[in-house]
Amino acid sequence: LLLVGTVMILCHLVFEWFYWREFAYYMPLKDGQPWDVALNGTPPGRLNWLFGLPCMWFSTPTAYDDLRIWVTLAGMDVIGLSKDLDANRPLTVVRRVFAEELAFYAIEDAVCAARVRKCLLSSKLFDKRNKIFMKRPYLGEINAQGRPGVQLSGLSKETSPNGVEGFYQADIRKGEMPSDLGVELVFFDSRSGEFHVPKMPENDKEGAMILRHEKSRSFLHELLSN
Repeated sequence: LLLVGTVMILCHLVFEWFYWREFAYYMPLKDGQPWDVALNGTPPGRLNWLFGLPCMWFSTPTAYDDLRIWVTLAGMDVIGLSKDLDANRPLTVVRRVFAEELAFYAIEDAVCAARVRKCLLSSKLFDKRNKIFMKRPYLGEINAQGRPGVQLSGLSKETSPNGVEGFYQADIRKGEMPSDLGVELVFFDSRSGEFHVPKMPENDKEGAMILRHEKSRSFLHELLSN
């Protein structure tokens, strides 16, 4: 039993390491800029020299932190909470976002990829608990004093030196717009060095036209079948 348990633990640790490498990777910085695989090649670390590039990655830790922030605020359980707005309440972001589920959906076809790209680019920051849209305050842009907000902790040092960042209610009536997620979806074929950015349809009809067009020369199909 001890041998079996030891083998199971080792297998679990190996699985967790490969999962972390393949689905929770973000590129290192080079000269203060995100690593460009087309110019700089395969980045160091995580045995990339042996296994090659991971299945998916984020260009910077900040991009992954932003996704965690959006998911944290939009996925809060509001059952049994007070209807009063919480002013500057503290909150810890979720530790992990299973972004591979978005990736699996994106490689279904061109329309799915376009939908994921549009979602990642234009999703508004929404606080489900307070039922308000939120804004990332930039220096000199808005006066956040007295507004309902949230202080999010658990972020990387690249996002915030102390790991904490504040977000506040966007005053829609005064023309302020909530923050967009602003994460771009890009496909990369390491064999050809080719990048592909899905075209976002304006409506379902245009999406169907894109799908018919992509069947004649589908980057996703070539990427997965070669």
